[in-house]
Amino acid sequence: MAIINSYPTITPKSGDLVLITDTSTEGNPTKTATIASINAIATAPDVITTKVSITDAQIQTLGTSNIEIIPSQSGQAIQIIAAAITTTGGVFGENYTFTGNGVLSTDPGSAAWHKATFPISTMNEIGGSGPTLGPTGGETVEGSMRIGGGLRFGTSDDANPTNSGTANGGCDLYITYKILS
Repeated sequence: MAIINSYPTITPKSGDLVLITDTSTEGNPTKTATIASINAIATAPDVITTKVSITDAQIQTLGTSNIEIIPSQSGQAIQIIAAAITTTGGVFGENYTFTGNGVLSTDPGSAAWHKATFPISTMNEIGGSGPTLGPTGGETVEGSMRIGGGLRFGTSDDANPTNSGTANGGCDLYITYKILS
């Protein structure tokens, strides 16, 4: 190993890696962490941002088979802070047709729960002309938080989108949330 002062000095970026010692595991193994993950602990330790990739097959059954984003949390509730969606590709000019909003909630079909909604017009762009949609933010809506509930993505009317037969592609869902105990 070289002498420490022989390494160049840089301005770190959020994706750069830092060596750490994992004291929560027997033997204290050496691991890596991103600058962003270390910064997140220091600035907002309880706020989490995650990206979930949704496939074409999942989009086609979004109304009848909600996608589990975060599993049920015993004794905890999930507060959605922000949500955004981007399309990850598809056939130019061909889109899905939704009859309900996209909803991120403990129960997407219920109006009572705290949620983030994506309008029908945004959902209809999924599977369209590639990565031109996005990120489009979901509107966070007030409502009761369900203790012990997870977080699911579905439609407000529990209906699957129709597809002309050529729409395809997927989407990435970005969620910033806090788990309340």
